[in-house]
Amino acid sequence: MSGSRRHRLRHAVRSFLLGSGPLKRNSDRLQMTSRLLVVLSLLAAVPVGFVVSGITRGNLQGTAAAQAAERHEVRAVVVEHTALSPAAAGDTPAPFSVTRAQVSWRGPHDTLRHGHLLLPAGTAVGSTVPIWLDRSGALTTAPADRVTISDDAVIVGLAVAVGVPLSLWALHCGLCIALDAHRTRRWGADWARVEREWRARSG
Repeated sequence: MSGSRRHRLRHAVRSFLLGSGPLKRNSDRLQMTSRLLVVLSLLAAVPVGFVVSGITRGNLQGTAAAQAAERHEVRAVVVEHTALSPAAAGDTPAPFSVTRAQVSWRGPHDTLRHGHLLLPAGTAVGSTVPIWLDRSGALTTAPADRVTISDDAVIVGLAVAVGVPLSLWALHCGLCIALDAHRTRRWGADWARVEREWRARSG
């Protein structure tokens, strides 16, 4: 690369990052610095998103492993009728409708326990459904599976990769608006001062 090209490249980078020339103000340099942060966030969005996704996946896998060690799956018996939910027209049950129903299961020392679950409407009394219990035999949720962990990790990574640049861009736009308003006020004040000086000289 020739010396003239290197000089032009350095001048272009300096103008983009900090501005150049005697007319550049501190507000101009602040705006250029803000623009640089936005550009850097865009360049780093994808790798940072991958890193955050990997960290999130590792944390979720550790949590799921701890939950799997403390929970176990059993079958519970439906002891309460799950009423059909009428549709908007007629008595046909709405598709995929669920209702709260009571179930029973055997806890530690063969004790009979009861709880409530959301079950598909129309589930018959006496049917068995899978449930998850903790070490005390209390009703709890199932540990997160691999698909859920993977989906959650991807969502978090995408949220960071997209959200951080967008947030910085919004802040940059707000800063530009504030700086433009400040420059307008300064320009008006300076113009009024110059106008007073002209009138004083002409008078």
